[in-house]
Amino acid sequence: IKMGTIEIIQDVTSRFIGMEIIDHGKNYCVIKDLGETSEKEFENALRRIFLLLLSMAEESFSELKKQTKNVKNIVNTDIIIDKFTDFCLRILNKRGYNNYNKTNSIYATILLLEFLGDEYKKIALHISKIKKFDSNIINFYEDVNKLLNLFYEMFYKFDEKRAAEIYELDEKITKINLKLNDDEKELLHHLKKIKRYITDLVQLRIDMEI
Repeated sequence: IKMGTIEIIQDVTSRFIGMEIIDHGKNYCVIKDLGETSEKEFENALRRIFLLLLSMAEESFSELKKQTKNVKNIVNTDIIIDKFTDFCLRILNKRGYNNYNKTNSIYATILLLEFLGDEYKKIALHISKIKKFDSNIINFYEDVNKLLNLFYEMFYKFDEKRAAEIYELDEKITKINLKLNDDEKELLHHLKKIKRYITDLVQLRIDMEI
């Protein structure tokens, strides 16, 4: 689809929460950040990212079990996650985190959360093309989603025992030997990336306590 310059700018700007085109002419365009960049708004947006990810994980898993192909809502959820992650990163770039020494850790955390959303979106699109999956890969999927739920709980209420529980479950999942067809191997590839991102997130959360 051919688009004019201002249409392209409008399309890109619509991705960012609080960013609006306030003026444009033949050879210029003025974009302004009209969003609230308070600490409260940052925390609200971060919490929203987590809740949207949990929703994607649960909904995509449900679609897999039901062998249905209604994944449009999952894909749209990833777009919303991208908006919230962009908003959070913009605040960090502008003001830093409330505990400034932890800015790099929280920045990396938000990037990984966005990557998680991307992987769940890819899984949803893959599910929409496949007719049937083996029960073993479904069980693997369920365990990976448990990792995400455990990390969410740990992030907001840090607990070393919860971190150990995540690592133990991750080790258990890693040892599972699955005999899969090509479609299931593609799904497994994305699930393993999610699993790795979650263990990276756990380490970042531990670092924030040091």
